[in-house]
Formats: sequence, C-alpha cells, structure tokens
Amino acid sequence: MSAKSKKILLARLGKPHGLKGEIELHLETDRPLEVLAPGVYSLDDGRVIEVEELIVRGGKCFWVIANKPNREVVAQYTNSCIIVDSNSLPPRKDGYNDFELIGLDVRNSNGKLIGKIVGVEHRYEIDTWLIKGSDSRQGEFPAVSEFIKSVDISAGVVILKGEVLWN
Repeated sequence: MSAKSKKILLARLGKPHGLKGEIELHLETDRPLEVLAPGVYSLDDGRVIEVEELIVRGGKCFWVIANKPNREVVAQYTNSCIIVDSNSLPPRKDGYNDFELIGLDVRNSNGKLIGKIVGVEHRYEIDTWLIKGSDSRQGEFPAVSEFIKSVDISAGVVILKGEVLWN
C-alpha cells in the first residue's frame, strides 16, 4: 500500500432493518468482510458508531449496532458515510485497492503516455480499469496479465501489453 494516506469511502448507511439495531450498508468496497468488520467507525459528520456484528443476508450487508438501539435511533444514521484512512485498511491479498490505481499513468510498452486510470469496474468475471486518454477519449482494459505488463504503484504507472478499448 502506498505511504500517502487518502480518505476512503467504504459505505453509506441505509435504512434501519428489523428491530434489533440493524442498518443496511450501501457498499463502496468489494471486500466488506475484511474492511467493515465489527469495531468502532467514524462517520462523515463526526459521529462515531460502534458495530457489534456484520451480517450478509440475501446478497446485502447489514451492521448490527452495539446495544441494539431501536429503529428510531438507528434511523438517525441513515445516509451517513463511513470514511476511513487508507493506511488503516488491511493490504489486499489478490491485487490492488481501487484508490491505489486511480490516478496512475497508463503507458504503452514503448513508454508513450496513453492516459490515466479514472475508475475501476468490478464485473462478474473480471475487473476492468477505466482510462481517460491524453486526448480526452474514454476507454477501458481488462485487468489481466494478457493486457498488463506491469503495475508500479510507487512510480505511479501501469505499462500495457495490449490495446485500450476506446468508447
């Protein structure tokens, strides 16, 4: 992980769920079990929330708030955002965090600047990295070794083997 710290949005809190202090999470992470585990979290408005349990049910994630407050108390958290310092996140075992990739220069195998990574789409089978070309075109390329020669987070560059698919 890079030493430069960034503020990262992990989720937005949704509506209360049930009667036992649960609140729905609208995720901004592809690894909620690692980064939204029980603990104490700061919200974007300065409040702190203590989480007793993370539940995954029906493809959705819910937090159980400590002391299981009633629905009215839980509702006060709706639309608050969970923001953490990037250096507090555990390192990925299988690649890169989105925030590490966004902003990296993308170059072809000859070193010519093609553009910058502006986003990451997590698709069913494969991640796709979105690029804004140096000529302002939008494009993408699959995050697989057949297309990517190297990724150097500290140097801020991705070298491609393959071609960008321009929109």
